[in-house]
Amino acid sequence: GGKAADGRRRGSRSTGMASPLTPAFWQKTFSESDRMKAITPDSAKETDSFGNTMLHIACSYGQERLTVPIMAALIKANPDGPRTKGWLGSLPLHWAAYSSVPIASTKVLLEAYEGALTIQNQHGKTPLDYAQSEKNMALIELQNNMKAKATEIIRGSALKSAKRLRNNKAAEQAAA
Repeated sequence: GGKAADGRRRGSRSTGMASPLTPAFWQKTFSESDRMKAITPDSAKETDSFGNTMLHIACSYGQERLTVPIMAALIKANPDGPRTKGWLGSLPLHWAAYSSVPIASTKVLLEAYEGALTIQNQHGKTPLDYAQSEKNMALIELQNNMKAKATEIIRGSALKSAKRLRNNKAAEQAAA
């Protein structure tokens, strides 16, 4: 295959059931059932020689095969996975953004660690930098929606605080 986000050559395809820590496991046409069976707390925490977990590799090579149930199973098996830095300090979200993982699966990953959007790897790149360079509009749109949601939450909190202040002042005036 081509080059990965960090410039490494993508692994070659092999035959037979491959280790979940190899690109072949995610590139081959194994069934979702086979992939789900391979996801255990132990296997999800293992790392390859570059420090990548199964979640990193799935995000790098899984593309359309990285379904919501598989993403959820990977995160459930290793809740620290979305926060774990692998090769060159990249999070799984860096790889998902670069590899154009389906938006529904990316959303599950992002919900597990929303702060990942702004984390830089050793190249000084955030997942959004990769999303923009790869024209991964789905992730960019998701990020914009999250900004809007955060703004809404902040505005809601500010309105509640202002209302509380008005009520407190009214109560103080009534008591005076």
